[in-house]
Amino acid sequence: MSYNELTIEIEDDNENPISGYLIKYKSNIDDWEELKVIGPHKTLGLENLKCGTKYSLTVTLFNNAGFSEPSEIIHVSTSGSGKCLDYY
Repeated sequence: MSYNELTIEIEDDNENPISGYLIKYKSNIDDWEELKVIGPHKTLGLENLKCGTKYSLTVTLFNNAGFSEPSEIIHVSTSGSGKCLDYY
């Protein structure tokens, strides 16, 4: 993980297998974006976020039974300030 990425860890109850996730996220100045992730991943990542920026996000899980209620809005911030540079 780098300074402009966010990792989300998901706990599964193993009673209702997860088929995927719908992540909705936005910065404090942008519109909501959606990312649909297929598969029962335990960790999800958002990449290419802006440095030093506050984000709001929700996570909705889905399986054969349908969609869960969205999570409460989660507020996070990326590290840094100003323009981000990628280091490899």
